[in-house]
Amino acid sequence: METLSAAALKNLARLRAKKYRRREGRFLVEGARLAREALESPCQVELAIVEEGTEGNWMELLARVGERGGKAAVVPKGRLAKLADTVTPQGIVLEVAAREFTPEGILALRGGVTLLDRIGDPGNVGAILRSAWAFGLSGALFLPGTAEARSPKVLRASMGGAFRIPIAEDVEPGRALELLRGHGYVLVAAKPRDGEPLARARLAPRTAFLIGSEARGLSADLAAGADLAVTIEQDPGAESLNAAVAAGILFHRWRLDTYGMGLLGMERNVSGLNKDGPENPSPISDP
Repeated sequence: METLSAAALKNLARLRAKKYRRREGRFLVEGARLAREALESPCQVELAIVEEGTEGNWMELLARVGERGGKAAVVPKGRLAKLADTVTPQGIVLEVAAREFTPEGILALRGGVTLLDRIGDPGNVGAILRSAWAFGLSGALFLPGTAEARSPKVLRASMGGAFRIPIAEDVEPGRALELLRGHGYVLVAAKPRDGEPLARARLAPRTAFLIGSEARGLSADLAAGADLAVTIEQDPGAESLNAAVAAGILFHRWRLDTYGMGLLGMERNVSGLNKDGPENPSPISDP
């Protein structure tokens, strides 16, 4: 196993910054749990890095990286911290190639999607992606001001969702609405109060959930462009749910309305989706 040069380590360390992740189309994944999630996803793992003397602790993961066409390298003791986002490095870091998606490619899948409007908290964004993956949504559109999908905090909070859900970032609101309309989506806005009670709503298979930040809510243009505003019923006097919790409830209801109690183990293959759209037709279709 080769030793990573100081220059190579310095270049990798730049991926801790958003501008370099965006420019180079790569990002870092830290820790055994996220490393396993990345290796089980369609993402391409290019390199695994561990500290000298600890290789034996990581033989299984290193072997899986090799099976996926990636390489492995070691760094001197104490140098892994250069790549880590956490205070105490978790022993292994992966370099992963970002999958790139366009809004058109995501919407061509014809399944449920979510649009995130200026949700700056990475924990909320990651939790929403985790729920989107769990309940079978086809993708997510991030408007400007939403936390970066490949930031370390989003990756940790998503628990693997960010590796699997197709995401298009920095989509302008006007373009998002135009594309959603053009692809036949029903636009459903999450509203803390005074919307249609969720218990009475029926969510179409091709639904786009518009989720705004807790502090500012949806922008006026997005709220005005929604076909339906829904409110999750809760006890009077209780504080409104945060964005991630509300999104998870909405996604679960969409899954029940779309699939009923069947297909609970359904898997969606989006590994062939790229910037030009899906290579294979989606199995999801409207009734």
